[in-house]
Order: sequence, then C-alpha cells, then structure tokens
Amino acid sequence: MYHFDQPYHLIEKYGGWVSRHSIQDFVKYAECLFEEFASKVKYWLTINEQAVLVVASDMLGIESNLSREEKLEKAYQANYHMWIAQALVYKLFRQKY
Repeated sequence: MYHFDQPYHLIEKYGGWVSRHSIQDFVKYAECLFEEFASKVKYWLTINEQAVLVVASDMLGIESNLSREEKLEKAYQANYHMWIAQALVYKLFRQKY
C-alpha cells in the first residue's frame, strides 16, 4: 500500500507522517483499496520498509536543515504514526473484509 510514495500535497499541508492527520488519511486510503480489491488480493502489505524511513528522513519529507536530533525526533514520531495506522488498518480489514 505504501512504498515511499506519500502525496507531496500531504507533506506540504501537514507534514506527512510526522502529523497524526496522516493516520486517518492512510486508513481511508486502505479502505478504498480494500473495497476495490479485497476479492482479488490475498495478501496485503501496509507499509513497506518502514525501518528504512526512520534512517532516511528525507523520504518522509522532513526538512534537511534541521539538526540531527530534530530529524531523528520527527522520524521516530512518523514511525510511531505509521505503527498506529497499520494497527488500525489491520483492525479495519479483520472487521469488514
């Protein structure tokens, strides 16, 4: 579902995965995919290579002019939001599909 491809508009609008807003956006996106493809897809992968995103914060849209500590803080916050989003997507799939 996600492989380094968050719409740039969402990064500009609220910071992408660094913001909690991304959680519900991802759940809505997943629900659209489930509705369209649930009968055709047997195995789902929610966020691919999530650990890479933490060490490559530029892929998350995190500003490059920040200190190393600030980048890490934002990267770990984004990682936390991804984990929450994945849990909610798993829950959604189990309940509805």
